[in-house]
Amino acid sequence: MYRFRTIEGLLGKHKELENQEIYFASPDELNDPMEGYKDVFWKGDSIIWKNFIKNYTRSLENVFGLALLLNDKEKLNENNISILPPSPSGIAVFNKKTLIEQILEDVFKIEFIKNLPKVLSERKNVIRRSELQSYLELIHPFILDSISRIYIQNNIIIT
Repeated sequence: MYRFRTIEGLLGKHKELENQEIYFASPDELNDPMEGYKDVFWKGDSIIWKNFIKNYTRSLENVFGLALLLNDKEKLNENNISILPPSPSGIAVFNKKTLIEQILEDVFKIEFIKNLPKVLSERKNVIRRSELQSYLELIHPFILDSISRIYIQNNIIIT
């Protein structure tokens, strides 16, 4: 690892050489947008991809429900996106199915979303951030529509 140090930093005021320590900034303190950039990629079997879509749906449903509750009183941000699984009990609506089970069932009735995990798992190349984002942008409106439809069916939203 290389880090440029000034003579002042090494021998002067900070005495980094004498103290044998170098300060490394946290990612929030970095001034170059490419510093700290991680080239993350996704690859997995169809079970992993199906679970990825399920977790995306759960997160979207969580934010959707929160937005309804807040009713424009607070602005939502990335901190409102839950990455933890929902509580085991969930909200039983009818037929002993939770709301999220109904939403997931509805989402995976959409043919191309149902087939997407298999298609992604059969790819030879890894999927990088921008490509994954394009897939999420493609399925997002359909998942949002399913969430709205199930909320309406369960009289959580009244039209």
